[in-house]
Amino acid sequence: MSSQSSLFKTKLFGTSALVAAAFLTIPAAPAFAAGSNVVITTTGATSQVLDNADTLTVNKGASIVDDPAVDVDAVDAVSITNKGTISATTDQAIQIINAGSLTGDLNNSGTIKTSITDTGGVTTTTILIDGSDIDGALINSGTISGTLAIENTGTTIAAYQHNILIDNASTIDSFTNTGTIASTVTADASDDDVYIEAYAVEILNGSSITGAFTRRIHQ
Repeated sequence: MSSQSSLFKTKLFGTSALVAAAFLTIPAAPAFAAGSNVVITTTGATSQVLDNADTLTVNKGASIVDDPAVDVDAVDAVSITNKGTISATTDQAIQIINAGSLTGDLNNSGTIKTSITDTGGVTTTTILIDGSDIDGALINSGTISGTLAIENTGTTIAAYQHNILIDNASTIDSFTNTGTIASTVTADASDDDVYIEAYAVEILNGSSITGAFTRRIHQ
C-alpha cells in the first residue's frame, strides 16, 4: 500500500499555510461478557474509553470534546458511529492502538476533527490506527478534518498533520469516503527555515486496506 500512500501526501513549505450417543454430556459454551452500548446524547461529553465488545454512538447534535476523545486501547470493541461531533485540541480525536480493534465499522456522518495550535515542531493526528485493526469498514460521509497552526518563535521546525494515519501493520477491511477528508497546516513563523506537511490519509509500515477502497478525498 506504500504506493497508494503517496497519492495522499501534500507537502507545504515556507512560512504560510502552506469489524453420538444417548446421555452424551455436552459442555456448556463459554460465556462472554456483553459489552456496553454507549450512546452520547449531550454536548461536551468527556473522553470515552471503550472496553471489549463495547459500541459507541454519538447522536446528531451531541459531542465529545477531549484528548483523546475516543480511546480503543488493547481491547476489541465493536463499533463507533458518529452522527454528531468528536473533537480534540491537543491529542487524537479517535485512537485505536496497542493491538486494539473494532470488529465492526467506524462510521462517520458527522464531524471528527482536531484543531491544534503549537509553537514548535509537532506531529498531530485526527484518527490514529496504530498496530491495530478495523475488521469492518471505515466509512465517511461527513467531515474528517485536522488543522495545525504553528506560531513559531524563530527556531527551525518541522511540523506534520495526519488526518487519518494507518501505521505499524494495521489493517482496515474496507474504506469508503463520500464526504470530506481535509488536512491543513499553517505557520506564522519569524524564521524562514520551516518545513510543514499535511496528509489527508497516510498508510505506513506494512499497513493496508484489504478490501474495497472507494474514495473522494479533499486536501
